[in-house]
Amino acid sequence: MVKAALRNRGRENPYLIWTLQQLYFQLLYVKLFKQYEEHGGRHMAATPSGDVQVAFRQAMRSIAATVSIITAGDRERGHGMTATAVTSVSLDPAALLVCINNRTLLHHIMSSTERFCVNVLAQEHQDLSAAFSGAVAPGERFALGDWAETEEGIKHLASAQARIFCVKKLAVPFGTHTVFIGEVDDVQLSDRSAPLLYQNATYCRSIPMASG
Repeated sequence: MVKAALRNRGRENPYLIWTLQQLYFQLLYVKLFKQYEEHGGRHMAATPSGDVQVAFRQAMRSIAATVSIITAGDRERGHGMTATAVTSVSLDPAALLVCINNRTLLHHIMSSTERFCVNVLAQEHQDLSAAFSGAVAPGERFALGDWAETEEGIKHLASAQARIFCVKKLAVPFGTHTVFIGEVDDVQLSDRSAPLLYQNATYCRSIPMASG
């Protein structure tokens, strides 16, 4: 029904098509979440054997991933944590997901606030990545780096390769983590592209391959 309305009324009323897109987006994820609950939620799959878990960890370590710092909070509190589990979800509407361990302070804050920011790190941010991974206490982390703050109190890294501001739309718990899906409402880019990558417990950089 929503798709039909989008086709029939979109040209007549641009605001209507935007509103219906948002409704369709919400209905889609509500449907997926209901299916998840109907299959037993976090206990949907059998617990893998120790061998499977070890092999899976090794497989995931071999995947090079861009390093980001996820920040969330308000004027009264704020927190940031290094993460590589960041993935685009949709272009229209623009959306991404982040996976956060449910035992972390960041998880607690993101569960009770409406916005978060993905700060994509550049190659010179290795020390900052380590600090937000636990090398520095939470209350002291924002003393490092060139952090600014939005009107809502969300900190963002001025020198980041990209700053992606999101409105939280959905939180789906699974196992030890929660998948937070955010709709992007602002993106700020730097002038260059030199992301910090992480693979096999080592920071690395991308090198373009020769064509042909």
